[in-house]
Amino acid sequence: MKVGYDFSGGVRGKHYKAYRQGHFVKIEKRDGSTEVQHFAPESIEDSPEDAAREVVETLTATETPHLSRR
Repeated sequence: MKVGYDFSGGVRGKHYKAYRQGHFVKIEKRDGSTEVQHFAPESIEDSPEDAAREVVETLTATETPHLSRR
């Protein structure tokens, strides 16, 4: 960490509940169709890295998508 970062006001577990509910990924394909997938942690051992890996696997299984945040 850089010296200038100050985490003294941080809150532990601030995003815990939202993470446990899962998240949606919207994939806009070149043909104009849209695919929405829900990713939810299956167990307490799941990590953000596992979720990211699952998204990448989904994206590589389809054609090259255009991602959008909404």
